[in-house]
Amino acid sequence: MGATEELIKAIGENDSNQDVSDWLSTGILPLNKAISGKFNGGFPMGRVSEIYGGESSGKTLIATRALIETQKKGGIAALLDFEHAFSLSRAEKLGLVTEPGKWIYKQPTTAEEGFGIIEKICDIVRKADSTKPVTIAVDSIASMVTKAEMDAGFDEGNMKTRLSLSVCMSSSLKIITGIISKTNVTLIFLNQTRDNPGIMFGDKESQPGGKAMKFYASLRIRLGKKGKIKDGDEIIGEEIMAKTIKNKVYRPFKECLYHSNFDTGVDIESTHISYLVDKGILTGPTGYILYQDKKRRQKELVKMCREDAVVNADILSMFIDEVET
Repeated sequence: MGATEELIKAIGENDSNQDVSDWLSTGILPLNKAISGKFNGGFPMGRVSEIYGGESSGKTLIATRALIETQKKGGIAALLDFEHAFSLSRAEKLGLVTEPGKWIYKQPTTAEEGFGIIEKICDIVRKADSTKPVTIAVDSIASMVTKAEMDAGFDEGNMKTRLSLSVCMSSSLKIITGIISKTNVTLIFLNQTRDNPGIMFGDKESQPGGKAMKFYASLRIRLGKKGKIKDGDEIIGEEIMAKTIKNKVYRPFKECLYHSNFDTGVDIESTHISYLVDKGILTGPTGYILYQDKKRRQKELVKMCREDAVVNADILSMFIDEVET
């Protein structure tokens, strides 16, 4: 018996899950590309991802889009709302289905309870159908409170309880990453950006929860505001820059600029057309886009995409992945 046969006999065949099993679209094709290297990609299933940024940078909006896309694939969307600030009515307007069997919503009291819920969901899904897409969004790490902090109360806080979240995140993620890797669960943590006063050189930002997420997350996306979007004199939205700070499923430090509307969420059509214009796929004379042999303003073409499914499908067909070497 050769060495190879002896190894197989001793430790068994190679485990099958050596790569991402599937991808969960964000619904924003340029963001899919930045994350996974392909327009029909997105968040890696069976992995932990983190979305972080400053206040009102659209973290919950991107997570909501992931939940909606999960339901479109016939899966289950789950939200653990530690912030107690989720707007269900707004999410429903964006397309989230909230009927039982498709939607799970919990408000855990402690971080330990939250991780317990995640483990139970993964365990049940793995036993029932490990290929069923499930997305769990945790909003947010910054709002998590450990049992030790709850027991200490307001007046008895000490260094030990202040560090308890870091310890909880480290020990829990160590277990959870292994569990979800055997399923089609996409686990997305939301987090906030905090300033580190007194830091003269290097990264002046930090995120609550310690360093565990930096190690265990396969994907870390930073969101930041880049500019205002106006309709006349009225500010109706913002430009948001998404940058992959860590990426173990594709190249890191890729960026994507998308448009966010205060009323309707991510402006998909405007984002897609702006991307095609920036890449020189849609062209025309200054101030116009040449489409169907006619000069059109960008706002006009965006409106056509929203109102005409044929036009929208034609625009989407322009997103073709290059062959990378």
